[in-house]
Amino acid sequence: MRHRRRSRKRGIQDTIKWGVIMADRIVRFVCHEDKLLDKLAELEHQQWWERSSKLANSETISARRLARWNKLWTFYKFLPVKQKRRDVVYAKKVLGVLHECDLSRFEGGRKKKC
Repeated sequence: MRHRRRSRKRGIQDTIKWGVIMADRIVRFVCHEDKLLDKLAELEHQQWWERSSKLANSETISARRLARWNKLWTFYKFLPVKQKRRDVVYAKKVLGVLHECDLSRFEGGRKKKC
């Protein structure tokens, strides 16, 4: 049986094509992950808003803290950048847990509980 030799040019073209495909997948994954991170940060802020509102109604908190919270009781998109970064910190923690669960579920060909 004779083996067909691939031309060097063809091999380089395949390598470039593979590189472009992988780069496209990485870009799409990063964009998807950024969108997910934003959504998780927004959810973290909503959860904080709900918890802090209940706390403010049920317990006595300082006027200074209440004034600070009142400024932050708004939708995520209207928050100052500094506060958004705080929410992103917690969103990254959630994303890390999701990655761990996703990777560990299929180790060894078997599904594992997360």
